[in-house]
Amino acid sequence: METETDFSLSSMLYFVNKTAGIQSMNTYPISCYHSICVVNELEIIFIKTSFVNLNTFWVDKRCTFLLLKGKLINNIVRRHMTKREAIHKELEALYQEGLKLADAFQKKEDKLFRLDYQRWYTKALKAVASLAPDRHAEFRSYYEVDPKRKTLGYGTYVIQDYIKGVEPNLLGHPDFDIREPTHRCFFNQLTILHAVGERITSVLANIEDELYAEVQDGEIAVARQLSKVSVRAAGALVGVLIEGHLQKVASAHGVKVTKKNPTIADLIDPLKAASVIDTPAWRKISFLADIRNLCSHKKDAEPTKEQVEELIQGAEWLTKNVF
Repeated sequence: METETDFSLSSMLYFVNKTAGIQSMNTYPISCYHSICVVNELEIIFIKTSFVNLNTFWVDKRCTFLLLKGKLINNIVRRHMTKREAIHKELEALYQEGLKLADAFQKKEDKLFRLDYQRWYTKALKAVASLAPDRHAEFRSYYEVDPKRKTLGYGTYVIQDYIKGVEPNLLGHPDFDIREPTHRCFFNQLTILHAVGERITSVLANIEDELYAEVQDGEIAVARQLSKVSVRAAGALVGVLIEGHLQKVASAHGVKVTKKNPTIADLIDPLKAASVIDTPAWRKISFLADIRNLCSHKKDAEPTKEQVEELIQGAEWLTKNVF
């Protein structure tokens, strides 16, 4: 069998045959999602891939082996999802810690506030700098003394003054309450931190969408290359892509799908019922589903190159227009 010599350490190779089992594979950990379909006598393991050259495919004419090469993008997506959850938890814990400090301040537990605030501020400042750089300067201004400050009063008093025990001249401000501006500054910091927690969902969602879009573009490019050696396998691969995209659309719109492993038809009916897709789109995707079934199930009729090209073009349209 033909081989290739430029495999990177992050690549994974599968030589799989339905009757012989796994013939050869790299001994890297298998922790990513993959989907399997059977094309003739060939059992193909499709690995969602990106960030490397994906256009290397060939079939051994003697035993119909298929090789797929590529980085395990789903590991990246999975780590990204886990990171999002971790960031949410850390921000929420930091916010709750701030609320407890605010409560201690209101109860005039000054010693506790002075000690714990510094630690809280250090962590919160880094979080705001990383996730909301446009609010970083404002967040700092509620703590740090403005080096250009000329007078000390309600408009210029900050938390750092309170920590250091600084008070305005009693002659100019006989009734000045240092706790009032300190509480106001701390409340503003808590408000900014809470806003950062709300923003992180949209920020990381955009990153996820970009990752998935890159994955989909890579899979479509792979399908086009694969169609040169097997139109049936190319069609099956695109079908997996379409199903995955429709599942993501259903999840995004909160559309319930009853089946555990839904087909394209199982997905588009509830999407149409929920008005996520209109009738023309439903008909177009139904047509794509017919071609996909022709490719994925062994039948008397073979899919043509023209049909598979329609399927690939339809997948491109779907991923760019149905969200």
